[in-house]
Amino acid sequence: LMPLAALGMLVTVLLNARMGLIAQVLLCLAVGQITSGRLDLILYNLAGGLVGIYSLRRVSRINTFVSASVYIVLANVVVVVTFALLGGALDTMRVGQSVLSSVLNGVLATILTLGGYSLLGMAFNITTKLQLLDLARPTHPLLRQLLLKAPGTYHHSIMVGNMAEQAAEIVGADALLARVG
Repeated sequence: LMPLAALGMLVTVLLNARMGLIAQVLLCLAVGQITSGRLDLILYNLAGGLVGIYSLRRVSRINTFVSASVYIVLANVVVVVTFALLGGALDTMRVGQSVLSSVLNGVLATILTLGGYSLLGMAFNITTKLQLLDLARPTHPLLRQLLLKAPGTYHHSIMVGNMAEQAAEIVGADALLARVG
């Protein structure tokens, strides 16, 4: 039960996937050094971390974290079962405990990532995707006030935001940032 995938995921959502990949590989090398080169633990942490990084490379909704958790659990279970089958004698109790640990590991890594994402974003004044999503929702107090006091301006702002989002998607820019801006 080592939610080490949280480091790569957190670096990915705060910075980018390349930096998350570097952090995760370095962490797995450290795990290899600490555990005297146990390949099963290295691959376990590497697989979960890489899947988590890949899942969160484009955070667009809070549901992205939920799906990342599921993918991490699946990757961890595959590694655990693979090494259990390669080990020869199959101890179902031990495999069951390892699978349960894999499930808890994926869920805990995602919870740590989401919590760290929010806390570090506030602490270092980083505008996160979740903050942008909050600003973009139609029920935001500022947009509600604009709708009530200046409906024409509200409609124009929504239309320009939609066009900016589409243009940003075409050129590969941050579509959510363009929409909110």
